[in-house]
Amino acid sequence: RDTVGALLRCGYRVDSSVCPFISWEDFDDGPNFVGAPLAPYHLAPDRDVTQPAPSGPLVEIPLSFGFSRRPFSFWEPVRRLLDVAPLRWFRLAGLAARTGVVKRVALSPELASVADMLTLSRQLLELGVPHLQLSWHTPSLKPGLSPFAATAADVARLYASVDAYLDGLARFTRVTFATISEAAALLCGDSATLEPHASATGVR
Repeated sequence: RDTVGALLRCGYRVDSSVCPFISWEDFDDGPNFVGAPLAPYHLAPDRDVTQPAPSGPLVEIPLSFGFSRRPFSFWEPVRRLLDVAPLRWFRLAGLAARTGVVKRVALSPELASVADMLTLSRQLLELGVPHLQLSWHTPSLKPGLSPFAATAADVARLYASVDAYLDGLARFTRVTFATISEAAALLCGDSATLEPHASATGVR
């Protein structure tokens, strides 16, 4: 399945759907993003999306995923091991997260606490990652359309989490807000990405 080629044929020049450290293979035979870069990179058709193509025509702005502690290169295989049977049966990944040993974190108010999102942000910035991709599913902004926001109170909590996260983030780094296309132009120096219909975003 050449997703990159399909996006290019539809006129897209920027994508934001790669989730570093995450594999969706157990969910409808989805993609495996384990090993993908944390920072923006270029993609080319008929090539593994975790492998940068320096002159590729599609810019990838990865979603922000990581772990509560470093080095990520150590904790990523440990976390994957805990998800494999028979260890998975003992729910060791959840135990490791609850006891503070290590937690895989998504920069999303649907999936992580404000404290965990700020921890992840610090980790990524200290690693030199030039962007932070805060994301959530659009239906979560309306009660009842998402499992993450069944009620109006859930939606209010999501907004409150975003507010608290941005307030905390501004305390230790300068923040510049940008769309995906704007981020691609700023970080990859490609002004062509600012053309209409030039960006594709997605969260599994």
